[in-house]
Amino acid sequence: MNKKPIVFFSFHNSDRFSGATRSLLDIIDQFVKNDTYRLIAVFPTTTGTAIDYLQNIGVEIERCNYHILIQNEKEKRYRRILKFPFFCYWYLQTSHEVKRIVNKYSEYEIAAVYNNTSVNIFGALIKKYYGIPNIWHFREYRHDDHGIYFFLGDKYLMRMANRYASIINVISQSMGEYHIQKGIDSKKLQVVYNDVANSSYFEREWNNESESLNILIAGDVKEGKGQLEVLESLMKVRADVNWNLFLAGNFGDTAYCGMVKDFIKANKIEDKVHILGLVKNMNELRKDCNVGIVASKKEAFGRVTVEGMLAGLSMIGSNTGGTKELINHMENGLLYQLGDHDDLVKCIEAMSNKKLRVRLAQKGQQFAIDNFTVGNCYRTIEQEIRHFRRS
Repeated sequence: MNKKPIVFFSFHNSDRFSGATRSLLDIIDQFVKNDTYRLIAVFPTTTGTAIDYLQNIGVEIERCNYHILIQNEKEKRYRRILKFPFFCYWYLQTSHEVKRIVNKYSEYEIAAVYNNTSVNIFGALIKKYYGIPNIWHFREYRHDDHGIYFFLGDKYLMRMANRYASIINVISQSMGEYHIQKGIDSKKLQVVYNDVANSSYFEREWNNESESLNILIAGDVKEGKGQLEVLESLMKVRADVNWNLFLAGNFGDTAYCGMVKDFIKANKIEDKVHILGLVKNMNELRKDCNVGIVASKKEAFGRVTVEGMLAGLSMIGSNTGGTKELINHMENGLLYQLGDHDDLVKCIEAMSNKKLRVRLAQKGQQFAIDNFTVGNCYRTIEQEIRHFRRS
């Protein structure tokens, strides 16, 4: 019988390539290496790339029929109203599933449940019914970055978090300030920047850097990520700046994706803009690029910023959210005023100066190595678990 204390890790999805899931997998990798706890990953689905990954490294998997209880603000109101009774049913179903899972392991010590993302209430309900410590990791603003909200509203979610989170970890100072304003008890909140696996790192041949700007935007093509803003700005750069743009992320059938395609076609830049869809081997793509742009309306942390830095890209970012905490303007990258095309144009044109571009890339790479590949996030969570076990 496995006598190690159990830690549940509750996922909101099973997609290994989504940012929040990748961040949790990086944490679990460290727990596996240290082999102190019995690790059980809990998923709302039965299959997925994250499940495959965890099974390959020996982590136990539990399927639990819970739901992520969010509404999309862009959906028509009548549809949101029609969905409400289903959300109420799913809430009750999640409560039932929580009890089933905990009772299954009742003969063992359950040290804690780690709950990934603010819209996943699995851990809150475990804390509510059983008093088991709930480490709740908030990784999004919800409305400001994804246009979503908890089906009972943010006020209810904040009350639930204050009552049923043992501690709330947030992934940037910006997110911390945002949630304190929303009503989170500041005594429960701790800023813990993500760990990022150093697999994104590789040494570049700086002397052989291309004169052209090969620009990468990594992330799903959607309004909050700002791909159209970058395209509009690229049309204004000086004629002597040779550029290519690579869009690496899910490209769906949304109205925004249609606007992006229409813009590319109308400006006859099909040969300069490369729509790649979801790219599973980002390292190979980043080797062919030298500039990364994060034009998001509000990044909660900026994982793609750190990954770009590790790969030796010179990063440009909007001065919002977590991005402005990662990029120090003219020190390890460039910041521009969100929505100001002329300001973004200046940053892009500045990157055509190869000497500046390489200096920023080198500084950015070292900054990412020093701050995000050393396991600080894992150590903080492990210390939190030990603290709750002593309490």
